[in-house]
Amino acid sequence: MTVMEWDQYCGLYNLGPYDVTNSCQYVSNNTAIATVNATGGVTFVSVGSTTITMSITYYHSEPISAEDCGMVEATESENCPVAVKPTVSSIDVTKGVVGSTYSLEITGTGFAQGATVSLSPNTGVTVSGVVVAGATSIFADFAIADTASGGNRRVIVTVMTQSSTDNVNFFVQIPSRITIESQGELITCDPTLCTIDNQPNKCGAYRIATYQLADQNGQAISTEGSVTEFISEWSDQTETTVFEKSAQIGADGRISDLVGFAGTGSSCPINGDGFDRRQKFKVTVNNKSFDLTTKQRLQGQKSLGQYSISITTAVQ
Repeated sequence: MTVMEWDQYCGLYNLGPYDVTNSCQYVSNNTAIATVNATGGVTFVSVGSTTITMSITYYHSEPISAEDCGMVEATESENCPVAVKPTVSSIDVTKGVVGSTYSLEITGTGFAQGATVSLSPNTGVTVSGVVVAGATSIFADFAIADTASGGNRRVIVTVMTQSSTDNVNFFVQIPSRITIESQGELITCDPTLCTIDNQPNKCGAYRIATYQLADQNGQAISTEGSVTEFISEWSDQTETTVFEKSAQIGADGRISDLVGFAGTGSSCPINGDGFDRRQKFKVTVNNKSFDLTTKQRLQGQKSLGQYSISITTAVQ
């Protein structure tokens, strides 16, 4: 191959999708016989033989195929791009509730155009809208099916043939619990006159409470929705609903305008006596309903009409 042929061959890699940084490098393995300059010009020094090696370094905006790399002749050396294993260090949205879609940023290293994002396990959450913003940032949308199972999904970025193996997870939340954020003072009133939300309060005692919707791990769920509260009496394994009220769930997952727990029923405890009531919540989030249950206890104190009220937030 002559110097002119070398120059023409180097020019080939300046075309199309190739981005040539140092298109060709020339080396003589015996400079006592001949030398070669940076542009491939050969200067003969003495009689003898030497080998002039041309090295082509090039980069491709898309994955290089084996055929592409094989374009360089066997007598030449080549440097084809090597897929670097990407890493995932964090995601800016770490959890989400079933039936919702979240846009998030994935941060890490080794990202490149054409990278894909997947989850493991890969059921119940659809990944779309992947945009590689740079070597350290990818944006994507995670759509959680309303039937998705709860728990962690490991976030995986794949570049060419290499996939990340970092333990960065997206957690799927299922509304599972109602917890109490705060509760007001015990309020008592004349049982013959007292009503709550236009419903009779026959025992004349109640508290106002602020609740928080939580997932299967007890983490707060931040999503809007609606809830209907039912308070029921227990009697010989049967239940009778004695109070019902609906409210909205705020964007932070809080429910602030429910009555809370009430001494509302057909019978009331006397001094020292007490009885349990079931407190049910029908929660609707993203058009999917969940039935959650807690338990409250109305305890008689001193004289009729004076009570203490407590609640157990564990799922019954």
